[in-house]
Amino acid sequence: MPDEIDPFLIEPELWFAVLCHRFGVDEEKNLNINQVFNQCHVASPPGWPGTPFAHLKAYLAFGFSHGAGGFSVLVDLCDVDGHVLWSSPTGPLSFVVGPGEAAGAVFGLGVEYVFQDLGNYYYRLRLRPG
Repeated sequence: MPDEIDPFLIEPELWFAVLCHRFGVDEEKNLNINQVFNQCHVASPPGWPGTPFAHLKAYLAFGFSHGAGGFSVLVDLCDVDGHVLWSSPTGPLSFVVGPGEAAGAVFGLGVEYVFQDLGNYYYRLRLRPG
């Protein structure tokens, strides 16, 4: 049956997730996350007659560790009511984890969104086999 889940899959754990302005991996495979933040500045440009807004342009850096098998993750930005405001434009991101060099997976996803309402927002990472 093609829809059966592999019984040998071990779901990985979310290792970290942060918003930052710079993200990269150097030649020695060291992870570099710079200018981490958790709030956006709300402003009105000079002469702007409308409601103040916050422009988010950053990287969502996140990683998974442990586990075994192939997985995909879909990233959404949601408001407190669970409404999806933004989804990864590339669709699900796929990765394989297991013993050895593939013991984890790290991603840096470019995110851009204009918030027009003050409030609390969150990223939802939906992990699936495959």
